[in-house]
Amino acid sequence: MGDEQRVIKYVHGDSRYKNFMDGKLHQAIDVMKSEDIFDAKMSMDMQKIVKGCDAERDVLLYTAD
Repeated sequence: MGDEQRVIKYVHGDSRYKNFMDGKLHQAIDVMKSEDIFDAKMSMDMQKIVKGCDAERDVLLYTAD
């Protein structure tokens, strides 16, 4: 089985992947929590990324007038 077939079978077919990619934001957060990705154990690099995303979200939300 080739890499592309494995990705289709084991990643795209996984219900957690489908919830994360196709669901609403809260579903993605639920997946992250269940996989211990969304917690205080984030690396410093990941914390910087999250802060950047939060700042960008704030810009989008509060300047959309």
